[in-house]
Amino acid sequence: MSADGKVVSARPSGELPTVTAHERADPCTMVIFGALGDLSRRKLLPALYQITRQQKLGDRVKILGVSRSNMDDRGFRSMARTALATSKLDTDESLGRWCEQHVHYYPLRTWETEQFQALGEIIRDLERRHELPGNRVFYLRGTCTRLE
Repeated sequence: MSADGKVVSARPSGELPTVTAHERADPCTMVIFGALGDLSRRKLLPALYQITRQQKLGDRVKILGVSRSNMDDRGFRSMARTALATSKLDTDESLGRWCEQHVHYYPLRTWETEQFQALGEIIRDLERRHELPGNRVFYLRGTCTRLE
């Protein structure tokens, strides 16, 4: 509640505001390291879905989840749908479509150079298939020992 007694919410109610091209994110690939973690499920994926619904992320923003678990796109999308459905967001039929169009996964089993080279090729392939310009955002969540 704000100082003047009004209820303040991070979730918009009612109609979503119109977003100008200037306010919309440029086409990019967002790579999330530690994508299967609790923070990703509870906070990051719901936030990305919400700002997509607010039209602040365009159709040409793709999310590539990276983690050590042996999973494929289908499994990660299923996890994302479950996480979003159990969040406190208003979801609708567009949820499944959003996951299919925007959410991808790559298992990074070790921190060896070859694994990162393969990840780089996966990113470039995703960008080619979706005609993305090569803009990339990397979100790293992990223990410090993994980054040594």
